Amino acid sequence: MANKGTRESAKTEGQKATCPAPYGKTMCKTEGRVRDAMTIDLKLPIAAPRKDAYQSPRIDLMLNPRHTLIMRRLLDGLEHRKAKLGDGHFVQSNADVVRYMLERMHEKIHAVEKTGGAGS
Repeated sequence: MANKGTRESAKTEGQKATCPAPYGKTMCKTEGRVRDAMTIDLKLPIAAPRKDAYQSPRIDLMLNPRHTLIMRRLLDGLEHRKAKLGDGHFVQSNADVVRYMLERMHEKIHAVEKTGGAGS
């Protein structure tokens, strides 16, 4: 049972996350070893940029429990591999995970556009 003032999330293969009470499960840091990381490939539709479209420099969102788990898995995997952002900083937060994904997408888009291909 969790101590007063903390909440324990579900345990997975020897990992335990203890959360400060005001933050709940979404702000937990996991303790324990990171399981062997896997990689996945996604195919995403990317449109040509519109000149008249507003390009917001900010994202503000709440994640549902499923998204929170995926974000945690991404962060743990990137930290485990000591992934770095384009500016040389290590990935160490949810915001860094999003930046890292956008940087990788930019590289892929640039490579496809450079070759004149439509991508696949």
